[in-house]
Amino acid sequence: MTAQTLAGKSAEEIAQYLTLFRADSIVRDCECLRKVLCPKGQKLTILAQSFGGFCALTYLSLFPGSLQAVFFTGGLAPVLQPCDTVYRATYRRVLARNKQYYTRFPGDVALVKQIVRHLTDHDVRLPRGGCLTARRFLQVGRSTAPRARACTQLAP
Repeated sequence: MTAQTLAGKSAEEIAQYLTLFRADSIVRDCECLRKVLCPKGQKLTILAQSFGGFCALTYLSLFPGSLQAVFFTGGLAPVLQPCDTVYRATYRRVLARNKQYYTRFPGDVALVKQIVRHLTDHDVRLPRGGCLTARRFLQVGRSTAPRARACTQLAP
């Protein structure tokens, strides 16, 4: 979804469009694709991270017979408690892992700072027209915002 995608749409149209990004909608789309791409009834093996965890749990709830295996990375979506509880519980561990990474690869500290400075000082456009900001860069490959904040501590 981009600003171009939403341009000219009313609030109601945008709200309707956003329903396509709910876990149940994504899972139903994936199940339709599975039926077309796996006509002999083969089952899927899926890998889930972050919001993918919600999608994987939804898939397991709606179409358990369509899945061979489900692998969760970066944690499992919270069940019976708010997301914030899970994020608070994992923050210290993510920060420790981040420090462990930069201890192992100390040259990346200077490299990340250099990239962040460049992105702060320049308008860097992505192939589809979006802007690669320093914040967006720091979130690449991160499953939660706390990790991005931890990375930001290394930035200028």
